[in-house]
Amino acid sequence: MAHLNSAVGSTLVRNLATVDDFASFGLTSKDVCLQDHTAVFYILGKTIQPCQDSGRCPSGLDVVPLAETWERAAAVLGQLLKKTSLALPSGGRGVWFGVRGPNRPLCFVAQNADFAIHQLASLPKTSLSNVTPGSAVMPLFTVSYSGASDCVKARYNLSSEFELFVNFNLLGVVLLRDADPLAFTPDMFNITHHALGVIF
Repeated sequence: MAHLNSAVGSTLVRNLATVDDFASFGLTSKDVCLQDHTAVFYILGKTIQPCQDSGRCPSGLDVVPLAETWERAAAVLGQLLKKTSLALPSGGRGVWFGVRGPNRPLCFVAQNADFAIHQLASLPKTSLSNVTPGSAVMPLFTVSYSGASDCVKARYNLSSEFELFVNFNLLGVVLLRDADPLAFTPDMFNITHHALGVIF
């Protein structure tokens, strides 16, 4: 998690929904980068299902982004990757944040606490497996991509215009609030009506 620790202490962590300095970003053969480093982003949302565990470390987290910010985040992805059609991984009803390799994502606890992004290291930590469905979270992730072959398009029943598969690689997550049906209304996460053509 050295990359996350160094990014948190700098300006390299960006809210995906508010990026506007596109010229500052670049592309390697597989990742989105910022200032010669792999860029780290975050978005806000709620978890859909428990963290899945595959042996030594969790395999990922399924998150539904906030409806009001998702359309902007999706547009930013298109601008950064210079594509109009992207395929995103989904755990079923949200966006899938997967774990790359043997890394164990950090989980910071910020319930009932005000914090700045560069102060994450000072927050209490817990296991990602303690993040329950319906919790408000802020995933910290990198963006990687690969070409969509005709074989893969056929496998996932994707139309021909999809050019890239995008992966959100989970580095850590900030737990903002436990599940609360009274605080989180369905329309806050109704991204099927705010997704700029993204199909979940």
